[in-house]
Amino acid sequence: MQNLETRPLYSIGTVARLSGIKADTLRVWERRYGLGASGKSAGGRREYTQSDLEHLQIVAALRDQGTRIGDIAKRDRKTLEMMFHRANKGRKGVLPAAKPKVLFAGELLARWMDGHPGCIANVSAYIARESVQELLDTALHAAIGEFDALIVECPVINAQALESINTLQSLTKAAHVSICHGDGTSGLMTELNNNIELMAMPPESAGLGAKINHYVTEFHRRLGDTNTGDLANAKPRQFSDVDLVRSQTKVNGNTIVIPEQLSKLIQELSQFEASTANGGIDTWQDAATQSCVYAYTNQARWLMERAMGAMLDQPSAK
Repeated sequence: MQNLETRPLYSIGTVARLSGIKADTLRVWERRYGLGASGKSAGGRREYTQSDLEHLQIVAALRDQGTRIGDIAKRDRKTLEMMFHRANKGRKGVLPAAKPKVLFAGELLARWMDGHPGCIANVSAYIARESVQELLDTALHAAIGEFDALIVECPVINAQALESINTLQSLTKAAHVSICHGDGTSGLMTELNNNIELMAMPPESAGLGAKINHYVTEFHRRLGDTNTGDLANAKPRQFSDVDLVRSQTKVNGNTIVIPEQLSKLIQELSQFEASTANGGIDTWQDAATQSCVYAYTNQARWLMERAMGAMLDQPSAK
């Protein structure tokens, strides 16, 4: 849709560096095959979208493996991916990492995004400077496309607004939806579908960064990256601070001594987990890093608590 703005936008120099294709070669390919940037700035400079970059990275990977540029320049992305996987069958050929597509809708939200470009550095973002309903009206005349997640501004949450949001989610096939609302709370939220959450308006940089990081891990999990999929859901605490302070407990009439080191480690992990969850971060890069640290700390604390639980549940010696 023409009324959707894409972020981030890359210069030809950045695309050359990230794709390994020389800038002069990119200009030639654009002239010969139409394989270039999706748009240009007001000053006439090429502006490549995230999709443009990923497409060129796949083309570069195939070219480096010996495929002639004339045979692939006009192919669509899915065809190029199939060609790549076919050429690398039985080998460790890896395509450049894709980024999830996230749609941001709403005038105030769009203006906030203009001042916080770092928050969307890790996704392929599309920004609509119009309300959800206006976006739906436009979608009646032009395909809106599919997205992995929606973040939408909603000044008033009522049945009609929720119906519009649900319709937009259905049209875009988005797996997740976040609603930005003024007071951040609403009694209607219990009526929302699964995978629809509420955020403050305007968003907090750290909170939005953590939310987007969750979308990214879910996106790669769906692509088969099980290493990051385990980070998607935080594990609840199994032992309170009071439990950890107690170094002994009675099990089946016998006394089992919980090692002091294990109890202390769980306490320290719990404290660090809380500090990383509540710390204030201004940029998306820092928020993404902090969110990842929190996820790994959460997993480490949970595993140590499982170790303690195993000790508490062991049968008494006979």
